[in-house]
Amino acid sequence: MEFIYPQFLYGLAALAIPIIIHLFNFRKAKRIYFSNNFFLRNLKKISSSKLKLKHYLILAARLLFITFLVFAFAQPFIPASDKNLSNENVLIYLDNSHSMSNEVASGLSAFEQSLNYIDQIVNLYPPMAKYKLLTNDFAPFSNNFKSKDEINELITEVTYSGVTRNFDEISKRLIDPQLSAAKRNDVYFISDFQQSTIGDLSQVSIDTNLNYFMVPMDYEKTSNVFVDSIYLENPFLMINDNNILHVVLSNNGKEDLNELSLKLFVNDVQTANLSLDIPANGKGKVDFPLNFSLENVNRCRLSIEDYPVTFDNEFYFTLNMSDRIKVLEIKNEGSITNIDKVYANQSLFNLLSYNIDNLDYSLINEVDLIVLNSLGSIDNALAELITNFVQEGGSLCFIPASLPDIAYITRLSGRNVVAAQNQEMSDLASPPLQNPFYENIFEATDETFEMPKAKKVLQWNDRSNALLFFKNQDPYLSDFKIGEGNLYLFGSPLKTEFTSLPKHAIFVPLMYRMAALSKKVRNNLYYSLNENVIKVQLDSAIQSQIYRLAGTENEVIPPQQLNGNTVLLEIPKFEISSGFYQLMTNDQVITTLAFNQSKAESRMEQISANDLQKSFNSNNAVEIFTFNDADDFSREMRTNRIGTPYWKYALMLSLFFLFTEILLIRLL
Repeated sequence: MEFIYPQFLYGLAALAIPIIIHLFNFRKAKRIYFSNNFFLRNLKKISSSKLKLKHYLILAARLLFITFLVFAFAQPFIPASDKNLSNENVLIYLDNSHSMSNEVASGLSAFEQSLNYIDQIVNLYPPMAKYKLLTNDFAPFSNNFKSKDEINELITEVTYSGVTRNFDEISKRLIDPQLSAAKRNDVYFISDFQQSTIGDLSQVSIDTNLNYFMVPMDYEKTSNVFVDSIYLENPFLMINDNNILHVVLSNNGKEDLNELSLKLFVNDVQTANLSLDIPANGKGKVDFPLNFSLENVNRCRLSIEDYPVTFDNEFYFTLNMSDRIKVLEIKNEGSITNIDKVYANQSLFNLLSYNIDNLDYSLINEVDLIVLNSLGSIDNALAELITNFVQEGGSLCFIPASLPDIAYITRLSGRNVVAAQNQEMSDLASPPLQNPFYENIFEATDETFEMPKAKKVLQWNDRSNALLFFKNQDPYLSDFKIGEGNLYLFGSPLKTEFTSLPKHAIFVPLMYRMAALSKKVRNNLYYSLNENVIKVQLDSAIQSQIYRLAGTENEVIPPQQLNGNTVLLEIPKFEISSGFYQLMTNDQVITTLAFNQSKAESRMEQISANDLQKSFNSNNAVEIFTFNDADDFSREMRTNRIGTPYWKYALMLSLFFLFTEILLIRLL
């Protein structure tokens, strides 16, 4: 048998007190003379023996009372056969990600249960033990060891974090190799061990100098519904343009969901309420037509009702009306062209039309669409700039001259483009309306309407990406994917002697759609809090400007870097949460950004205790607990790691002998 607090055994010296009292309690007898003392003498002998027995019993009861009382304070125990707990340093990881808001019991979240576990852990160790607490925030308080009282105060301040960590990250931050080599420390991992975030545990190296205690939170239910993704039918959101918001939801449960309600709010006003069915462990899609007026910047959110996992029931995003589409026309004439006329709407387009002799080459990388209009030849410097522009995501509309630069367009398109042999006017066929390019262009489709004529000067055999055909199925206008960008190739100049297309009703929507699809999507609809760096495109930027994120409750200045008109922002994960933040400089609002939790955090599947043990290859340094009750956890730890305690029995015996002493005094 051992004692947790052996210093209390010095209290056994108090046993001398009742002994001394007993020895000095003999009083000298007083003589009283009687005429006949025969009977008195016999009575005296009998009373003296009874009194002596009573004194010895009371003395024994007092000695046993003090002995077991001292034992109760010293806390005797039989040591456990398993490895003992460390007496010095205890390392604790607390998973405070939002998935820990799920319930392990009715009305009790995993996060609340974890705090109960920590409270039990710190009570297991002697007062001199030191503790290091690490959360997903990797906050500064985790750099140093703290006392029991400091840890108890600290856990009252820990809240949910939008940051997720894998096991390898946690281990490297929590465990100091030098410290673990010097002393055998205890390491506690309290987490829900999500499959989507914990990482590959089989590849994790375990330090056998440490005692690992894995404490998984076993959820009552792992079902959850969340917004998987959203996207626009046309990424370029134009005024008066029919657009559709596509929403994909995931059902992370084992049961089908029927008629799940999904609400759309725009600028805090509910604009739609749809219902959908989602199969078990499947996805469902719903479309919201954006057929209502929008402001320049629109704060939007999708809302679903799902319990008990509620942290991802609100999904935030922004719908920002795009600024004007920048179109650069490069021509070799000074007169007004058909391109000048079609892009004359200044509310939609910012048209820059230059003669090739007066072109400022620096404009090329600042526009969305370049139109090479009837250029007979293209010099090498311009050709290289335009090629890079298309490769990096720009769009080029190539309208050939009567004698076009075939070598350049062949090299750029990667197709076999040659001069047309038959240059006669021919009818164009009805457009292939099944092509996604034409989606939502026409309110009604009539394939019998009269089409314009054209006389081609270029021809190619690739029909797969054609937007307009001749009736003999030769392509007249094609859309080729070049690198990250697009090449729109016409078969003839847009002049009266070559085609009647510019005068036809299809010409304007055709060119509008070409420009709309060329518009570069400047910023995302939303960002994930788990991203490290995001890019935000600006109209203009000055190197000396400092950008900050302003939310409803706080304002932060994130680490940033300016690259041209793009600002790179390092997301301050520990200071922002899901919702909207205005990007500001000085007192000017640049744009609004929306942030959401990582989708991985919404996937509630857990690694089971058996799989955890298999992942660590039955390592003796790792023990897996399967309790969902803090008292059971504490009892198991005390029995198997500290030993079987007997202080309660010692206290009960101490009280028993105190009660015995009282009875002896009163009854004997």
